Amino acid sequence: MLNITLKNAVLYKELSIKAKRKHMAVTIFILNSVLSILALFLLLMHNSSLANFESLDIQSFTWIFDAFIIIECMIICASIPSETGPSISNERERQTLDVLLTTNMSNLDIILGKFMSSVAYMLFFIVSTLPFLAVTLIYGSISFGQLLAVVLAVTATAMYLSTFGIYFSTMVKKSSHAVALNLIVIFSIVVGTLIFAAIIKAITLVVASSAPYGTMASKMTGDWVFFILYLNPATTVYDVLDKTIGLNLVSGTTPGMAGFFSNLTSISPSNFFIRYWAPIGFTLQLLAGIGMLKAAASSLNRKARHSKHGKKTDH
Repeated sequence: MLNITLKNAVLYKELSIKAKRKHMAVTIFILNSVLSILALFLLLMHNSSLANFESLDIQSFTWIFDAFIIIECMIICASIPSETGPSISNERERQTLDVLLTTNMSNLDIILGKFMSSVAYMLFFIVSTLPFLAVTLIYGSISFGQLLAVVLAVTATAMYLSTFGIYFSTMVKKSSHAVALNLIVIFSIVVGTLIFAAIIKAITLVVASSAPYGTMASKMTGDWVFFILYLNPATTVYDVLDKTIGLNLVSGTTPGMAGFFSNLTSISPSNFFIRYWAPIGFTLQLLAGIGMLKAAASSLNRKARHSKHGKKTDH
C-alpha cells in the first residue's frame, strides 16, 4: 500500500504544481511571521525579567509552546478547505478529469494521490514551524519526546480533516462550493459538536429535574452525548497537549479530557474511555478518514461510469 502510494503519479504531479505556486510561499511566510512576532514578544518579555534580576519561571515557557500549537492548528483548519476542496473539482473544471480516469490508475489511487499531496502541503506548514516550537527546548521546559507527541497529534488532525475536503471535491462540481462546504463541515466538527453536546446536556438536565423522582427520566444525566467529541480533533489535540505539556484550561488536578469530564459530568476520570481519550479518538478519526477516502473513490467511480454512459448515449 505504501509502495503504491509513493509511486503515485498524481501525487508527484500535484507536489510539483504546488511547489511552484506563490500561494504556498506566501501562506508559509504569513504563518511564520505571526509566530516570529509572538516568539519575539514573549522572549523579550522574559529577557526583561532577567535584566531586572527577577526570578524566571521556566515552566512559563510552556505557554509559548501552547500558543504556537493553538495558532498553528487554527491556521491549518482555515487552510485545509482551500487546499483540499478543489482537488477533484479543479480537474473537472479544467476538463482533465476524464483523461485522468482513462489512465491505468484506479480511482482509489487517484484519491490517495490527491490526499497525500494535500497532507504533504500541510506538513510543509508544520515542519516550517518546528524552529519556533523548539525554542522551548532551549530553556528545558519541554522534552523532545513531548514536542514529537504534539507534532504528531497536529499532523494526525491535518490528515483527518483533509479527507473531508477530498470527499466533497468529488461530490460538488464547482471548487468554490466544495471549499465552502468543507469549511462549514470543519467548523461543525470543531465547534458544532461542542455546542451540540452542551445543548443536549442542558436539555437532559432540565428534563431530569422536572421528571418525577425515581423514574428513568429523573436519572438521566446526558453524559453520553460528550462521546461525540471523539470525532472532534480539538479534543484529542487538547488531551495530548494537556497531558504532555500542560494547558490547564479546565480547573482541577486531572489533566486532559479526564479533567474536562470530571468537571462537567459524573463519569469517573479513571474510566477507560476517558483515560485513553487521545488514542481512542485518533483511532476513530483514522477510521472515519479511511471511510471518507473510500467514499470519495466510490463517488469518483460513479462519476466515471456516468460520464462513459453519457458519451455512449451521445453517439
